[in-house]
Amino acid sequence: MTEGEQKSGRSMDSKENLPLRPMKNGSIIHVVCAKETERLRYVLELLFSELPANPIPYAVYTSANEVEEREPTIFYGLAPERKGLYIPNAGLLEESGLERKKISVKGKGKDVKLFPMEGSEWPDFDLFSAVFWLVSRYEEYLPGPRDSHGRFAPKHSLAFKHEFLQLPIVNIWARELLNRLEALFPWLVFPPPHFDFLSTLDIDNGFKFEGKPLWRNMGGLALDLIKGAGEDFKNRQSLLLKKAEDPYDGYFWIRKQIVRYHIRVRIFVLASPKSKYDHGLPPNRRPYKKLIKRLKKIGPVSLHPSYSSYKRPDVLEREKQALAAFIRNEDDLKHVRRHFLKMDWPDWVHEAGAAGFSHDYSLGYAHSLGYRAGIAHSFYAFDPRTNKQLPLRIHPFALMETVFRYHQVCSPKKAWEITREMMETLSAYGGCFSSIWHDRSFAREAEALPWKKLYKKHLKLAMELMAENQTQPSPERI
Repeated sequence: MTEGEQKSGRSMDSKENLPLRPMKNGSIIHVVCAKETERLRYVLELLFSELPANPIPYAVYTSANEVEEREPTIFYGLAPERKGLYIPNAGLLEESGLERKKISVKGKGKDVKLFPMEGSEWPDFDLFSAVFWLVSRYEEYLPGPRDSHGRFAPKHSLAFKHEFLQLPIVNIWARELLNRLEALFPWLVFPPPHFDFLSTLDIDNGFKFEGKPLWRNMGGLALDLIKGAGEDFKNRQSLLLKKAEDPYDGYFWIRKQIVRYHIRVRIFVLASPKSKYDHGLPPNRRPYKKLIKRLKKIGPVSLHPSYSSYKRPDVLEREKQALAAFIRNEDDLKHVRRHFLKMDWPDWVHEAGAAGFSHDYSLGYAHSLGYRAGIAHSFYAFDPRTNKQLPLRIHPFALMETVFRYHQVCSPKKAWEITREMMETLSAYGGCFSSIWHDRSFAREAEALPWKKLYKKHLKLAMELMAENQTQPSPERI
């Protein structure tokens, strides 16, 4: 084996290679290919080192002569010279830059195949290229329509068009790959599926009335009377008379649920002046300090960059510093999710890295449920234009409650059925299910009550699924 051909598992939060160690049964997965490339190494690292509960050691060769007969082998694009799993090669991983504008796709849902090839056995498609296409977000680097906020819309994605958006298709393929290897080489024993869960909260308002100037709240009382908004009038009046907390102050309730169900959580809060799309508390006012104090009792607090900071590095840095005045843990300031999910994928990835962020949680759709990159697991971004892996780690989410409430409107009962199905499906294949809830969905108001119940139910299910998978939650592993 030549220098540089040997690869091994990498820890989830480190870019340093670990020593190559065989599994308990002494085996190493051998991948034989015509050409080892940065793209291929990226995909293999994801499939063997990142997705499994424990890294699976592998090695890459450009000649089958270096692999012994009995060793478990994958032949990528090369006719198998002995027993092994054959994966066809469509050529994408040997390209450099953006060359393909349209790819062939066959089938729908769980049976979808990207880069299909003639063959009678699975995988009859270029599995490695399919994973790379989805996870690198190749399609978002290509020119195409965007919505009114400049965002890539789900209806333009392959996942939407071929009905696998709500499936963790990369996790499904990865598990099937291990199953096939175990069938070919019965002495192989891979880790079982590993289910994890992360609850994330977006604090877009903080409080409904508290923190507003007195004149605005007095004017609001008058408007509440005119509009017949009796509940708002009562809540606003009680707050002004110091007889009750703000309607959006549900933070003690949230904390109780997080503690009760032993769930990992991360909170994203605005730190900007008010604008058309930014309605949070200004960080220079006393109620903001109270808000951060409440949030820190729930879990780690990180930045939710304002809509106004889009492609304005100076504004982004100002907001980061504003939050830093209240956050002692510097690591929390390295985590970020854009407000409105307003981001242009290629540009934001580089902008976030330049601003000192190492973890981004913006990858998902504002108007649709599902896996934007086809994967339920964090991963390092990869820029196909430069053929380089980037240091920014992406944490995709699968579900946001506002999709149920305002976009794909459905009853709380139906929302629960969809949520449960998505979580149970992922549990069968392994991965991290991440959800987003907003502060207004925890309000002490009648319309928020069903969504508080849904939040509680999906935390309970997450705890049960992790127990079934014997998952030990670890801070930022997946």
